[in-house]
Amino acid sequence: MKKYVLSLIAAASILVFAACGTSNEATESAADKDEVIVGLDDTFVPMGFQDDQGEIVGFDVDLAKAVFDLTGTKVTFQAIDWSMKETELDNGTIDMIWNGYTKTDARVKKVLFSDTYMENKQVLVTAKTSNITSFDDMKDKVLGAQEGSSGYDTFNNQPEVLKDIVADNDATLYASFNEAFIDLENGRIDGLLIDRV
Repeated sequence: MKKYVLSLIAAASILVFAACGTSNEATESAADKDEVIVGLDDTFVPMGFQDDQGEIVGFDVDLAKAVFDLTGTKVTFQAIDWSMKETELDNGTIDMIWNGYTKTDARVKKVLFSDTYMENKQVLVTAKTSNITSFDDMKDKVLGAQEGSSGYDTFNNQPEVLKDIVADNDATLYASFNEAFIDLENGRIDGLLIDRV
Protein backbone atom coordinates (compact mmCIF):
# COMPACT_ATOMS: atom_id res chain seq x y z
CA MET A 1 0.00 0.00 0.00
CA LYS A 2 1.11 3.58 -0.64
CA LYS A 3 0.25 6.48 1.61
CA TYR A 4 -0.09 10.14 0.66
CA VAL A 5 -0.38 12.68 3.44
CA LEU A 6 -3.15 15.19 2.92
CA SER A 7 -0.81 18.09 3.51
CA LEU A 8 -3.60 20.60 3.07
CA ILE A 9 -5.46 19.10 6.01
CA ALA A 10 -4.51 20.44 9.41
CA ALA A 11 -3.23 18.06 12.05
CA ALA A 12 -5.95 16.63 14.23
CA SER A 13 -5.72 16.07 17.95
CA ILE A 14 -6.59 12.65 19.27
CA LEU A 15 -8.15 13.04 22.66
CA VAL A 16 -9.63 11.22 25.58
CA PHE A 17 -13.26 11.86 26.40
CA ALA A 18 -13.10 12.51 30.10
CA ALA A 19 -16.60 12.67 31.51
CA CYS A 20 -20.08 11.24 31.20
CA GLY A 21 -22.93 13.04 29.48
CA THR A 22 -23.27 14.90 26.21
CA SER A 23 -22.85 18.51 27.21
CA ASN A 24 -20.11 20.55 28.77
CA GLU A 25 -21.93 20.19 32.09
CA ALA A 26 -21.46 16.49 32.72
CA THR A 27 -23.50 15.04 35.54
CA GLU A 28 -20.87 12.61 36.75
CA SER A 29 -17.16 12.43 36.13
CA ALA A 30 -15.72 9.06 35.18
CA ALA A 31 -12.98 9.82 37.69
CA ASP A 32 -15.59 9.45 40.46
CA LYS A 33 -16.57 5.90 39.46
CA ASP A 34 -15.10 2.64 40.75
CA GLU A 35 -15.65 1.01 37.37
CA VAL A 36 -15.84 2.53 33.88
CA ILE A 37 -16.73 1.26 30.44
CA VAL A 38 -14.59 2.68 27.65
CA GLY A 39 -16.03 2.66 24.15
CA LEU A 40 -13.70 2.23 21.20
CA ASP A 41 -13.41 1.15 17.59
CA ASP A 42 -11.72 -2.25 17.88
CA THR A 43 -10.43 -2.09 14.30
CA PHE A 44 -8.33 1.06 14.73
CA VAL A 45 -4.74 -0.19 14.60
CA PRO A 46 -2.56 0.74 16.52
CA MET A 47 -4.80 2.67 18.94
CA GLY A 48 -7.36 -0.03 19.79
CA PHE A 49 -7.83 -3.32 17.98
CA GLN A 50 -8.31 -7.06 18.46
CA ASP A 51 -5.15 -9.15 18.47
CA ASP A 52 -4.91 -12.72 17.13
CA GLN A 53 -6.49 -14.04 20.35
CA GLY A 54 -9.45 -11.63 20.12
CA GLU A 55 -8.19 -9.44 23.00
CA ILE A 56 -8.61 -5.68 22.68
CA VAL A 57 -5.11 -4.17 22.72
CA GLY A 58 -3.34 -1.04 21.50
CA PHE A 59 -1.77 2.25 22.48
CA ASP A 60 -4.96 3.84 23.82
CA VAL A 61 -5.85 0.65 25.69
CA ASP A 62 -2.44 0.58 27.39
CA LEU A 63 -2.65 4.29 28.21
CA ALA A 64 -6.16 3.98 29.65
CA LYS A 65 -5.13 1.01 31.80
CA ALA A 66 -2.12 2.94 33.13
CA VAL A 67 -4.26 5.96 34.01
CA PHE A 68 -6.95 3.90 35.73
CA ASP A 69 -4.32 1.91 37.64
CA LEU A 70 -3.36 5.20 39.31
CA THR A 71 -6.86 5.53 40.78
CA GLY A 72 -7.64 1.84 41.27
CA THR A 73 -10.56 2.14 38.84
CA LYS A 74 -11.65 -1.03 37.05
CA VAL A 75 -11.84 -0.49 33.28
CA THR A 76 -13.73 -2.53 30.69
CA PHE A 77 -13.23 -1.94 26.97
CA GLN A 78 -16.28 -2.25 24.75
CA ALA A 79 -16.27 -2.23 20.94
CA ILE A 80 -18.84 0.21 19.56
CA ASP A 81 -20.17 1.29 16.18
CA TRP A 82 -17.95 4.32 15.61
CA SER A 83 -20.69 6.23 13.78
CA MET A 84 -22.84 5.92 16.94
CA LYS A 85 -20.18 6.90 19.50
CA GLU A 86 -21.94 9.96 20.89
CA THR A 87 -25.26 8.08 20.99
CA GLU A 88 -23.64 5.23 22.96
CA LEU A 89 -22.30 7.82 25.38
CA ASP A 90 -25.61 9.64 25.65
CA ASN A 91 -27.48 6.37 26.26
CA GLY A 92 -25.07 5.43 29.05
CA THR A 93 -23.92 2.19 27.45
CA ILE A 94 -20.35 3.54 27.75
CA ASP A 95 -18.84 6.01 30.20
CA MET A 96 -16.25 7.49 27.85
CA ILE A 97 -14.60 7.30 24.46
CA TRP A 98 -10.87 6.65 24.48
CA ASN A 99 -9.82 5.86 20.94
CA GLY A 100 -8.61 8.33 18.36
CA TYR A 101 -11.40 10.80 18.96
CA THR A 102 -10.48 14.06 17.26
CA LYS A 103 -11.51 17.31 18.92
CA THR A 104 -13.65 19.42 16.60
CA ASP A 105 -15.89 22.45 17.21
CA ALA A 106 -18.99 20.33 16.57
CA ARG A 107 -17.88 17.62 19.01
CA VAL A 108 -16.97 20.13 21.73
CA LYS A 109 -20.65 21.14 21.74
CA LYS A 110 -21.62 17.53 22.52
CA VAL A 111 -18.94 16.17 24.85
CA LEU A 112 -16.12 17.08 27.21
CA PHE A 113 -12.51 16.48 26.20
CA SER A 114 -9.33 15.97 28.16
CA ASP A 115 -6.05 17.59 27.20
CA THR A 116 -4.67 16.68 23.80
CA TYR A 117 -2.08 13.90 23.90
CA MET A 118 -1.40 13.21 20.22
CA GLU A 119 -1.31 15.01 16.88
CA ASN A 120 -2.48 13.20 13.78
CA LYS A 121 -3.15 13.77 10.07
CA GLN A 122 -5.35 12.12 7.50
CA VAL A 123 -3.66 10.16 4.71
CA LEU A 124 -4.77 8.60 1.46
CA VAL A 125 -3.79 4.94 1.19
CA THR A 126 -3.75 3.30 -2.24
CA ALA A 127 -2.64 -0.04 -3.69
CA LYS A 128 0.90 -0.09 -5.10
CA THR A 129 -0.48 -1.33 -8.40
CA SER A 130 -2.95 1.56 -8.74
CA ASN A 131 -0.51 4.08 -10.25
CA ILE A 132 -2.09 6.72 -8.04
CA THR A 133 0.77 9.04 -7.11
CA SER A 134 -1.08 12.27 -6.30
CA PHE A 135 -4.48 13.45 -5.16
CA ASP A 136 -5.22 14.52 -8.73
CA ASP A 137 -4.90 10.86 -9.73
CA MET A 138 -8.05 10.18 -7.67
CA LYS A 139 -10.14 12.01 -10.31
CA ASP A 140 -13.27 9.94 -10.95
CA LYS A 141 -11.89 7.18 -8.68
CA VAL A 142 -13.73 5.55 -5.77
CA LEU A 143 -12.68 6.70 -2.30
CA GLY A 144 -13.42 4.89 0.96
CA ALA A 145 -13.68 6.30 4.50
CA GLN A 146 -14.96 5.20 7.88
CA GLU A 147 -18.44 6.32 8.83
CA GLY A 148 -18.33 9.02 11.52
CA SER A 149 -14.55 9.41 11.24
CA SER A 150 -12.47 12.55 11.36
CA GLY A 151 -11.24 11.67 7.88
CA TYR A 152 -14.76 11.75 6.48
CA ASP A 153 -15.48 15.02 8.33
CA THR A 154 -12.34 16.56 6.84
CA PHE A 155 -13.25 15.20 3.40
CA ASN A 156 -16.56 17.08 3.61
CA ASN A 157 -15.15 20.23 5.23
CA GLN A 158 -12.29 20.62 2.72
CA PRO A 159 -13.90 19.51 -0.55
CA GLU A 160 -11.18 21.03 -2.72
CA VAL A 161 -8.70 18.35 -1.58
CA LEU A 162 -10.57 15.22 -2.72
CA LYS A 163 -14.36 15.54 -2.63
CA ASP A 164 -14.59 17.70 -5.74
CA ILE A 165 -12.66 15.19 -7.86
CA VAL A 166 -13.59 11.66 -6.73
CA ALA A 167 -16.42 9.63 -8.28
CA ASP A 168 -19.87 10.85 -7.25
CA ASN A 169 -18.18 13.55 -5.12
CA ASP A 170 -18.49 11.28 -2.11
CA ALA A 171 -16.82 8.37 -0.37
CA THR A 172 -17.97 4.80 0.13
CA LEU A 173 -18.51 4.54 3.89
CA TYR A 174 -17.48 1.60 6.06
CA ALA A 175 -18.34 0.63 9.62
CA SER A 176 -14.72 -0.43 10.22
CA PHE A 177 -11.32 -0.08 8.61
CA ASN A 178 -11.06 -3.87 8.32
CA GLU A 179 -13.86 -3.91 5.73
CA ALA A 180 -12.40 -0.88 3.96
CA PHE A 181 -8.95 -2.47 3.62
CA ILE A 182 -10.50 -5.66 2.24
CA ASP A 183 -12.30 -3.61 -0.42
CA LEU A 184 -9.11 -1.67 -1.19
CA GLU A 185 -7.15 -4.89 -1.58
CA ASN A 186 -9.83 -6.33 -3.87
CA GLY A 187 -10.07 -3.20 -6.02
CA ARG A 188 -13.60 -2.19 -5.01
CA ILE A 189 -12.24 1.20 -3.94
CA ASP A 190 -9.18 3.03 -5.29
CA GLY A 191 -8.13 4.88 -2.16
CA LEU A 192 -8.87 4.96 1.56
CA LEU A 193 -8.85 8.04 3.76
CA ILE A 194 -7.48 7.05 7.16
CA ASP A 195 -5.61 8.43 10.17
CA ARG A 196 -1.85 8.54 9.62
CA VAL A 197 -1.20 6.92 12.99
